Amino acid sequence: MDRYLGKLNERYGAYDYLDYALYKGMKGLRAITGMNELTLYWARHTFGTLARNECRMSVDDIAEALNHVDNGHFNTDIYLAKDWGIVDDVQSQVIQLIKKPLDEPKNVYSINPAESRKAMRVVNA
Repeated sequence: MDRYLGKLNERYGAYDYLDYALYKGMKGLRAITGMNELTLYWARHTFGTLARNECRMSVDDIAEALNHVDNGHFNTDIYLAKDWGIVDDVQSQVIQLIKKPLDEPKNVYSINPAESRKAMRVVNA
């Protein structure tokens, strides 16, 4: 992990480099898991759900970790330096939740990506 700290901007100097790396990573995860419907969107949704419902992190901290822009705090955000420690805390708690030994009970539900997408669609009446 130490070899990657502070290197993101060097490794992914252009916006599409990171996108390509994420695409390749998700393709590898689909091959490993056999879940062809696994997407980055699903992974982000699952991360956010676990961070909020299982790790009890605040919505603001989860939004920060997902790099969401909130126009409601636009003026305030101008005056605040980004605290990567918050992002680290959110990610660390979700990773610890996922890494729990199998014999420990978890309140984590297996979320099927296809079902998750259906549940999130807006239905017009």
